[in-house]
Amino acid sequence: MELSACTPISCQHCTLQPCHKPLVGSLQGSSSLWNRQSGAHFVGWRPPLPQTLAVLVTAVTEAVAAAGSATGPDRVSSAKAINAKIVAATGPSAILCVLEDHAADFSLINIATALHRLAKTMTRRHRRRVAVSPHFGRLEARLCEELKASAACSDAMARSGPALAQILWSQASQSLLSPGSLQVVLAFLCAAAPTLVPSLGARETVLIVWSLAKLECRPGAFLGPLLQSLAGDGVGKGAPGLRQHTSRDLAQLAWSLGALAGMPGPAGEADQARRILSDVADVLHGRQLRDLGPRGLANLLQALADSQLAGHRVFGAAAMVLASHPPSPDDGPAWAMSARDAACLLRSLSLHHAAVAGPGAACHTHLQRALDALLLHLSRLVPGAGTHEVTTVAWALATLQHRRPNVLTTITDRACQLVQEGDWDVQAVSKLCWACARLSFDAPAFFDAVARLAPSRLFSRRQPEARTLALLLGAYATLGRCSGEREQELFRLAVPACTAAVHGMTCEHLINLAWSYCVAGLYPPEFFSAWRLALALQAHRLSHQDLQKLFLVEAALQLEAASASGIGKPEDFASFFQGLYEAGRLRNMASKEWDGQRRRGAVHTSSLQKQVFAALQELGLAPLMEEWREGQYSIDIAIPTELIAVEVDGPTHFPWASRRVLGKTALKRRLLTAMGWRVLPVPFYDWPEAGLEAQAAYMRSRLAGLGLPGACVAGAGPHPAGRPAGRED
Repeated sequence: MELSACTPISCQHCTLQPCHKPLVGSLQGSSSLWNRQSGAHFVGWRPPLPQTLAVLVTAVTEAVAAAGSATGPDRVSSAKAINAKIVAATGPSAILCVLEDHAADFSLINIATALHRLAKTMTRRHRRRVAVSPHFGRLEARLCEELKASAACSDAMARSGPALAQILWSQASQSLLSPGSLQVVLAFLCAAAPTLVPSLGARETVLIVWSLAKLECRPGAFLGPLLQSLAGDGVGKGAPGLRQHTSRDLAQLAWSLGALAGMPGPAGEADQARRILSDVADVLHGRQLRDLGPRGLANLLQALADSQLAGHRVFGAAAMVLASHPPSPDDGPAWAMSARDAACLLRSLSLHHAAVAGPGAACHTHLQRALDALLLHLSRLVPGAGTHEVTTVAWALATLQHRRPNVLTTITDRACQLVQEGDWDVQAVSKLCWACARLSFDAPAFFDAVARLAPSRLFSRRQPEARTLALLLGAYATLGRCSGEREQELFRLAVPACTAAVHGMTCEHLINLAWSYCVAGLYPPEFFSAWRLALALQAHRLSHQDLQKLFLVEAALQLEAASASGIGKPEDFASFFQGLYEAGRLRNMASKEWDGQRRRGAVHTSSLQKQVFAALQELGLAPLMEEWREGQYSIDIAIPTELIAVEVDGPTHFPWASRRVLGKTALKRRLLTAMGWRVLPVPFYDWPEAGLEAQAAYMRSRLAGLGLPGACVAGAGPHPAGRPAGRED
């Protein structure tokens, strides 16, 4: 069978057009590629479905059965001469000139060298010109011819490893090949796997695995044998074969294995990738980790952390390296740490700490010193960092539950600048908002900028993901940023997206989102109707913490939803919300969990609360400490005869360095008011420290503000009617 440069490979399912046209039906999602005919940029590409790739493998193998593999001294000499010209070419234009003169004589090595040099020397300005060049089209045609010829000869397949590694590397770096040509390469890999995999050298293996990870390709017929060759035959089991790799290659391999393990595909391949990754970390643990450099160390730890291997012992060794050799502006090129690498290391070490010690636990000495060194280095780099870096740093601090006000201020200042400049990554911004909320850190300028720009940038394009909405609105609600006009508009604009997204949310996100709307005092019926149905379908997955928060949502729906402003006429929705509240079993489940937690949990009384209690007694009142009945909020100090609920608000009721109460405190005050209590907040920053007499005078003044006479009757009367909504820690 004669095969020319433009002969398509056909089978019953599809036709490959290796020269000019991308394979029809193969454009499904990720890497940046070019249409040779129109120059149009494809937003994404994903490898074909497994059955499609299997068809391609068969097609390639059958099509080359009669093809020869013309090799000889003359061709080898010609290939060397062409290679020398390609290497000597100073840029893409010069390389295209070599293609114009010698494309018909290119060997597989020449093609690989040309693609490698193009990827190395090409800028964005050159990319379109190269992609639409007819000379580059001839190169692709020649690539397909060479692969067909190599597939007919086992020796040629075995020798093709170095060239294929460079071809795949160039594609992962610059995405020059058309989708059709790339699939021919992948089909060749699968067809040649039995011969090719055993012949691959250490560096070639790393490059191919890295390229497949970057391209988000998992060609099973090739990847399976390749992973098996890396796994070796047992313990530390990949270690004997892995020790031949350099430390930097192992770090690159670790990142690639972590990426492949996280892609959709057969569970067996993912598990095998994780096992090899653990073996790679074992090998590196016995070497000098500092030799990896910041990027290699960051790639290694990121791969382990993202593959559920954050407890590996190599993290401790990495922490010792960073503690003993902290990053510095004076470091040479080998150890110069970028903001990206420092942020990645900080995140990975925070996940390690959470895995081995738990969130909020104290760090051991080396880990704490490493974290401090990274934060110090990042404080110098954040003013010039991007959205991803500043978000990663804030996320790591939130995971560690370490509030560093100076670092957070620098981060949010930079984020505010990026948002205003138009660098708007919705997912990154929502994660940053969540991190600030988790650390109770309010950044007014940043949150105001996000709320101001959200209508034009967040909801004017495609709908945000469910998790993004839950994080963003949850952050505003947690920090009590819900009452302003812009914040209220943000919540209203999110209603259609939230309603559409509820069936894709987890229980945690569903409850957090509903709680956020309750804190904002907004109860859109269309959202809560869809929310109730979605949550009922997942009732068996509700955790104890979910049920406790759900009780607050249920109480808010009962007490204030029907009369809330901003959703229409109250009389139109009273019956709707009453039915919503009484329907189903969720309310009973939440109520039982709430009361059970109240009985089980120890009551913590602060010294400030005891001082307020003593001051009320000094006035001749008969206050009750932590007044609680079944199904009720636990009121800090109740004066039942006057229906007064004294809420003692310590520092944990406020964001750091702010006098705006947190959302949970604001909601509790509103619900107590809805039940008929007169709420008297006593913030810690107003409390006099001068002694009991001054404190009693302060409380007398505050009570007078509620309309109580100067002389109050002592003694506790009957408890107020109504059903308070429970206790909130």
